[in-house]
Amino acid sequence: IISLKPDLVIASFHTTEAMDNSLKSNGIEIMKVKASSIDEIFKNFEELGKILGKYEEAKKIISEKKSKIEEIKKIKIEEKKGVFIFSATPMRVFGKGTLPDDIMKILNIKNISEDLGVESSILTPEYIINKNPDIILTFSKDPKEIVRGNPQIKNVNAVKNNKFVLLETNHILRGSPRTIDYIIDVYKSVKD
Repeated sequence: IISLKPDLVIASFHTTEAMDNSLKSNGIEIMKVKASSIDEIFKNFEELGKILGKYEEAKKIISEKKSKIEEIKKIKIEEKKGVFIFSATPMRVFGKGTLPDDIMKILNIKNISEDLGVESSILTPEYIINKNPDIILTFSKDPKEIVRGNPQIKNVNAVKNNKFVLLETNHILRGSPRTIDYIIDVYKSVKD
């Protein structure tokens, strides 16, 4: 990065302090962004629009995406209980304060791990059985892998009804205005 001599590096909040300090000590400004919600995506995009001299364009795109979100919210979606499992063994899930949790709220899916009050946690099969989710969202290309690793959950509603929704990592973990367009695709998968 330093050899490219940028004026600004836009980085994820995951970057290390060592990397940040290295960039700063070489006179490179760093802007760290975090997108734990749709609102944070809009805030980041607006800030980038200001920095890049494209503020009006950014505001226009934000306005269009907010309208799409409002359209989704107007659709009557029956509330479902769900869980977003991103690792099968152990079962690691997205909890409160994450972009996947915010997306689930927009889609009227009650995140069963939200009550734990943390961004990510490991759930036991007993917890899943007790909460009995209607839907399981995952990045796993083979969602049955979750059940093979945790055979105790074979009788929860989501597994019995084969209600797994496979999602693209890039659209869910790299929060951008395109994430809003992807939510519409996710809606089509969860509405039934």
